Amino acid sequence: IFSGKEHPDFRGKEQQDSVEYFRHMLGKIAEMDKESSHPNANPGQWFQFVTEERLQCSQTNQVKYKKAIASALSLVIPMHKATNLAKVEASKNKKSKTGEETVLPSIPFQACLEASIGGEDSAVQTIVDYLSPATNQRGIATQTTYLASFPKYLLVQLRRYVVSEIDYTPKKLNCEVNVPLELDLSQYKSVGLREHEVELPDVDEPSSSGADSDIVNQLKAMGFDENLCKHAALNNANADAALTWIFENSENPVYLVPPEAAPAPQNAAKDNTASPDDIINNNSGSGRYKMKAIISHIGNSTGGGQYVAHV
Repeated sequence: IFSGKEHPDFRGKEQQDSVEYFRHMLGKIAEMDKESSHPNANPGQWFQFVTEERLQCSQTNQVKYKKAIASALSLVIPMHKATNLAKVEASKNKKSKTGEETVLPSIPFQACLEASIGGEDSAVQTIVDYLSPATNQRGIATQTTYLASFPKYLLVQLRRYVVSEIDYTPKKLNCEVNVPLELDLSQYKSVGLREHEVELPDVDEPSSSGADSDIVNQLKAMGFDENLCKHAALNNANADAALTWIFENSENPVYLVPPEAAPAPQNAAKDNTASPDDIINNNSGSGRYKMKAIISHIGNSTGGGQYVAHV
């Protein structure tokens, strides 16, 4: 109650997102420990890492690299990569006749990684109507996310909450993802600007709110309120995650005012005074991790249910 009383999403009794609450808690701890002189007083720094997004303009093939601070690795779940699609379809047909439980799609964890980060085709996002700073004309651009550093402790989020392509309402993906006990992310490490690459002109306008202008512009092009887009950009490291955030928070009136005037705190990654380069220099992780705990959501919808933790 104490940690959530000042936050519009956590002071009521509505369904809450565990990752957003985690970020909020890190922010509250950072506020309480900002007076401390101990270098390890704020545990939020142990979860922070840096992502690097590579954007390539299809008109000129020029590129732009942008670093962002994150406290969770957010992965999409590619349902079409299920290894048991035939059994799932057969189970649906059987249930309609016998009423038996359906077989859930089984998605390999590796497929979630390949759909979210790295150079795989499935992880490349296409940006339409992209205004190229090199040509001042609109066209197509592609965007890929890499990891520029590895934290001491890695929080991985499997994004079960998505927006329906049919009626644009939030829904929960009903599937199984086999998460490994050990994880090696070293192959997804960013190498930065390559020798043969030419950088796009840097014409970004500074934002008084601190929101990523690229993310804000992509969301605005979809017709969303500018202030809502700014809040989404402040709370997420990329446009895809920001879009999901918008559908989950669009009805909250707090996010319809400029971030500079809103009373709600932003996530810990944005509040931290460290720069991406500072975090990269302080992160000496190898990208190899062992599972310590897991939090799962029990419930069929985004509006209710409960979280269960296993340590």
